[in-house]
Amino acid sequence: MFQGNVGEAKNTKDNIIINAKTIKNMFRENLKIQNIIIYIITFLISMVSIRNEVLPFGLSIIAACLGTEIPIAIVFLVSSLSVLIFQGANSFGVFLFTCIVYFLLAIIIKPKYALEERNEIVKTGGKLFWACFIVNLINNIRGTFLMYNLFMGTIISALTYAFYKIFVNGIVVIRDFNIKKAYSLEELVGAAIIIGLASTALSSINILGINLSNVIIILLILVLGWKNGMLLGGVSGISIGLAVSIVGNIQPIQIAAFSVAGIIAGFLNKFGKLGVIVGFILGNSILTYLYSGNIETLIYFREIFIASIGLLLVPNNISIDLEEIIGKDRMITDKGEYRLEGENNVKDKLNVVATAINEITKKYTCIEEQIDEQDNKEKYVKLLMSNVEDYSENIFYDEIHKNKDGIDDDMFYVLQQKENISVIDIIEILKIHNNYIGAKTEKIENDLKALSEVINKTYKMYNMELAKTEEKQKQQTKIVNELENVKNIITEVARETEKEDNTEFKKIEKEIGIVLLKKNIEIHAVRYREIKNGKCIIDLKLEYSDSLRQRDKIVNIADTISKIIGKKVVFQKDKKNTKNDIYIQTYSTEDKFSVQVGLAKITKEDSNFSGDSNLELKLDDGKYLLAISDGMGSGINARETSSTVLKFLKNFIVAGFEKEKTIELINSSLNLDVNEEMYASLDLAILDLYEGNFYSIKNGACTTYIKNKKNIKTLKSSEMPLGIVDKISSKEELVKLIDGDIIVLVSDGIIESKEFTKTDWLEEFLKNASTNNVQKLADMILAEAIDNNYGVVGDDMTVIVSKIVKKK
Repeated sequence: MFQGNVGEAKNTKDNIIINAKTIKNMFRENLKIQNIIIYIITFLISMVSIRNEVLPFGLSIIAACLGTEIPIAIVFLVSSLSVLIFQGANSFGVFLFTCIVYFLLAIIIKPKYALEERNEIVKTGGKLFWACFIVNLINNIRGTFLMYNLFMGTIISALTYAFYKIFVNGIVVIRDFNIKKAYSLEELVGAAIIIGLASTALSSINILGINLSNVIIILLILVLGWKNGMLLGGVSGISIGLAVSIVGNIQPIQIAAFSVAGIIAGFLNKFGKLGVIVGFILGNSILTYLYSGNIETLIYFREIFIASIGLLLVPNNISIDLEEIIGKDRMITDKGEYRLEGENNVKDKLNVVATAINEITKKYTCIEEQIDEQDNKEKYVKLLMSNVEDYSENIFYDEIHKNKDGIDDDMFYVLQQKENISVIDIIEILKIHNNYIGAKTEKIENDLKALSEVINKTYKMYNMELAKTEEKQKQQTKIVNELENVKNIITEVARETEKEDNTEFKKIEKEIGIVLLKKNIEIHAVRYREIKNGKCIIDLKLEYSDSLRQRDKIVNIADTISKIIGKKVVFQKDKKNTKNDIYIQTYSTEDKFSVQVGLAKITKEDSNFSGDSNLELKLDDGKYLLAISDGMGSGINARETSSTVLKFLKNFIVAGFEKEKTIELINSSLNLDVNEEMYASLDLAILDLYEGNFYSIKNGACTTYIKNKKNIKTLKSSEMPLGIVDKISSKEELVKLIDGDIIVLVSDGIIESKEFTKTDWLEEFLKNASTNNVQKLADMILAEAIDNNYGVVGDDMTVIVSKIVKKK
């Protein structure tokens, strides 16, 4: 016995375990060291305001975390707490109201997913701008309306958006620290600005006259200059200086000091950390002298000293290098083309096969035409001439051998009418041709008798050859027809492949590849496709690692794809090729239904082989296939026929052929076997669990029963079994699935187990059956069928029971 539960809901215990694991994974993700650092920076940066009035930084970092898909729950709470503590209740109210408007806009208007930007996965910057603008506008309307306030509200909204763009690039450096090895210029500068702004929250902290904020900023410039030279040293110096100056905690001379010192420090990075330190001190000294004329008043001398000690303590292998010019977006674009190449190869191969079959068909057609053009009478005469060679002493040899005046043609005509020619018939034919027989001597009578025997013998031989020729011609005609059918099917498949427009699919593939790559998931290629019912299938070619099979990683990938295509996506299967290390994960849009399957079967008594074959298969497109085939008779021959039918069915359906074309190909295969007669029934059921449809095709198969509570619906077959006729007809019935439907497929051994009655015994049995357990019901039907025949298994019996369950 066999039972399969596909997509069945987990029991309560499993759900508790899964939920516990999910919560554990959520805590683990939220409390990673990188995220904790982000929470600390968020708290500090939310303390900072512009001229003690404007609070763009907390809003910008919340939006940046959302844009880069960093968990924002704790970020939002930390930022809100910081604003409430350090900015007061009024500022907190405005901050909270702006966040609410921003979140509502993000929910109501579906955000776009970036293709070109390197880090902004979810584009919500525009919604942040409008949220700030709307809140400022409401505040302006509540009081005296002033154009100045409207203008300032627009400036503040734009400023918040600008810092969002900086933060969305910079925060990934913190998120991916020690994961990625190199970063782009905008990423490193953005990270430096984030940390620099956060450090200004500590500007009021002085230890022995040393400003902690200045120490952090100088250390940042030293580290970036040391790792990446004067370009990043100078850019980071001026960028941090300008950003911090907006807050109001720095003088213009200090901006110049940071930039000049950063450039010289970067220039001397070839001498290591000491060269960078000397370069920074030298840059500060030169600028101080030029500004004040007094070299002794060095800006931040004590802070530089402390920062220099910090630089010496930084590990040499720290991964904050500048990324090369060729980015990963280009790599994904190139790699994302593999699906088109594969499809073109398939198309070309199909066309080659179709062309070869066409040539074979032409040869068979030519042979057939040659046979049709031969004259049957001439064929008989030629055979007769060969047979009478041994009768040269016969008196009538010359008349027959030379076919004088068409005498043999007349004899052939008599044979066609009477099938046998007598001595009297021969004498009459001879008279017609002026060859009269006078007195009958013994020699003449013996020769006439011998002549009639050889003519009749020849005609029998001719009929045997004619029957063989006709049979051969019939088989050749069948081969021509079947090859033509196969050729047409293959050509149609190739044409469909050629016509498919992949422009939109390529765009989705590229987007999936870029977004997953930014999540540090090494993607080699993406294939996106949609089947006729609207279900989406996504294949990912990945760099294999055990972590990719972990539940949290799979859920993360599925959620990412879901956001991109706008439909809920679930993991379907994965496959690793051990020979070439190719690893592919397949995801698909979630089905609306699940199915449970039970099977029961038994072989006919005194038989070693069952003529029934069955198939239960989940297809790549998510559909579920159930099938029963009953071969002609019973035993090994019936088994071979039915198993051949289901083997072809599986191969063609899995290869993507349509159901009707598949059945035509199977019928052609059975018909092409000229050595023996082969036929079998086919009961095919395909459950579309995504769309909620049940497709049934029945060729010589038994009734299918669909039970829902006490209601029974039946589907009957009106088509011939496969292999009997050259052109098979397939009638497909479509039934909408309902939650709780029980579908029963059986072979004829079940139905015919009970002598003919006015009612269908199985239909009555199902009406009264109280169990919904698919395996138990299958076992009960089989047991009842055996009892119907007084405990004797009179035929091979197979039962497949499936139950449809709607997902909550």
